[in-house]
Amino acid sequence: MAKYMQRLRTVEDLDRVRDEFKESLLEITHTIIVCGGTGCISSKCGEVMTALRKQVMLRGLRDEVRIVESGCAGLCALGPIVIVQPENTFYVNMTPTKIIQVVDRHIIGGYIQEEYTFLDEATGQHIPVYG
Repeated sequence: MAKYMQRLRTVEDLDRVRDEFKESLLEITHTIIVCGGTGCISSKCGEVMTALRKQVMLRGLRDEVRIVESGCAGLCALGPIVIVQPENTFYVNMTPTKIIQVVDRHIIGGYIQEEYTFLDEATGQHIPVYG
């Protein structure tokens, strides 16, 4: 992203930066959204974000994984909340240890960590998909 923070002098410069940015997005396989709302902040979402960034770098996934901090994702009592797209997997009560497993098993391995997703207490079933 830092390479896009250059001085733009012409409309052509802006068009070039836009095209380069769009091209870089084609390499992204997953977007990981970490809730940064008040409830998740109080649940230490910063530690989850730090662990996530570290794992993405260590695993060489910087170009394939986009990390986004969002506002409140709802269900504050279940924070920190992490949503993985394109699957829209809704992970709750995340910790640095759990996010490392999500990177290894979900992002790299293609396996949704269902045990870390929302649990419907009425049915006893995990509901991994958000929305």
